[in-house]
Amino acid sequence: MASHAPLSFEPPPDFSDPRLEPGFQPEDWPLCHDEPAPPPNPPGLHERRCLEFLAAFYRINVAQRRSTGLVGSGSQEGLPGSQTDEIAATKALEKLEDRYAPIGFFGEPVVKGLRCQNVIFVRPELPRLAPTASTMSAEFAIPGLEGIPASELTGPARVVRWGRKPVDSRKWIFENRLSPGDIVMLTAAVRDLHRACPGRFVTDVRTSCPALWEHNPHLTPLDPDDPSVSRLECHYPLIHQSNTAPYHFIHGFIQHLSEQLGVEIRPTEFKGDIHLSEEERQRPGPVEAVLGEPRPYWIVGAGGKFDYTIKWWGRRRWQEVVDHFRDRILFVQVGEKGHYHPPLKGVLDLRGKTSLRDLVRLVHYSDGIVCPVTLLMHLAAAVPRPAGVKRLRPCIVVAGGREPAHWEQYPGHQFIHTIGQLDCCAHGGCWKARTAPLGDGSPLDQPGSLCRDITPGGLPRCMDMISSEHVCQLIQNSIPSANS
Repeated sequence: MASHAPLSFEPPPDFSDPRLEPGFQPEDWPLCHDEPAPPPNPPGLHERRCLEFLAAFYRINVAQRRSTGLVGSGSQEGLPGSQTDEIAATKALEKLEDRYAPIGFFGEPVVKGLRCQNVIFVRPELPRLAPTASTMSAEFAIPGLEGIPASELTGPARVVRWGRKPVDSRKWIFENRLSPGDIVMLTAAVRDLHRACPGRFVTDVRTSCPALWEHNPHLTPLDPDDPSVSRLECHYPLIHQSNTAPYHFIHGFIQHLSEQLGVEIRPTEFKGDIHLSEEERQRPGPVEAVLGEPRPYWIVGAGGKFDYTIKWWGRRRWQEVVDHFRDRILFVQVGEKGHYHPPLKGVLDLRGKTSLRDLVRLVHYSDGIVCPVTLLMHLAAAVPRPAGVKRLRPCIVVAGGREPAHWEQYPGHQFIHTIGQLDCCAHGGCWKARTAPLGDGSPLDQPGSLCRDITPGGLPRCMDMISSEHVCQLIQNSIPSANS
């Protein structure tokens, strides 16, 4: 691994606040998240980072005013060298964005005309992490154990009792509070439980994403306070064998349910189980609702959550992919508000504008998806295609070396990985969490959770090895030809 200077995520010692410089033009100084900017030399690191971005946008504002002749005499001709200044100021901003990209800090401008009036900053929130102990625990009821003291019950399972009444082991509420991608995998397990044991179980769920269960035929509303209802906290401990055992993520919850319920469950389909109502299928799609007409499109997810920043690819490379297909493919950019999703140019921007159910419908009508390892990848396989479309929905996944391909890849997907190509992923996925510490108090900032091979540009080397040209070629190969 090549050595290089440690990455820096704070303004350099020679940073100059334009407000302290001669000739400062206050009309070109933008607001900071709808508020006046912090004072010069603030003590807080977040505020100092904001000032560095505000200064960059200020210099672009000044250069643009010069290039349009709006400075000084009011001449309508640009001043000498003004276009060069504007290019230099823009490149300086891009360099600044790239420097902070590993921690997901950036300022998104609010522009009126040509002038940046306000800059919105995304500040990482503390990730919602499940306790380490919960990875192997389960909570469920076992009929016939009412008379045994809890102290004598051992193992990973915890018994839940409801007085002295008998427990009906047919009725189960399955629980999981992990991320949406995990919940998509749980939908497959519930589907396959009912196919393995038709009529034997009555099931309901309590998960972090109720929208993914809408219109699911395998659920029956159950009252958790009903003494005849059992609860099971669902997990996928199989993940700990993901680098060595020949299993896909879809087997994880299925194996756990099989063990805890004492039944044999096998996967019946290589995808999650997401359902749409007839009304959702007939209603115009989200893109048609925005544009006023149906248009073919691909979805692009150019970022991710702050818990696993190691999954992020370079924002310039995402832009190169979009630019390559300009006027040929409409890309729709999505991403949850509060997560790291830097804006792309030349896309239909739906970041922060879709509910989870909107996203399901957006995927339903899409021609393809390009993304890192994330929810979109799972939805690409799980969400049905419109009536009459037989081809698998293509999905190009920029994966790197974190997760083994066989654990994540679906049929019809192109999973771009580097497993076996670097020392850090020579024998399987590294399963690291972050490229650099965020300082948010998360245990994922610990050295053991950090990438150990980062390029000078701030990308994990496994992600840096994936070129935009490669991604573009795979997208091109996924577009059906006129004769197919």
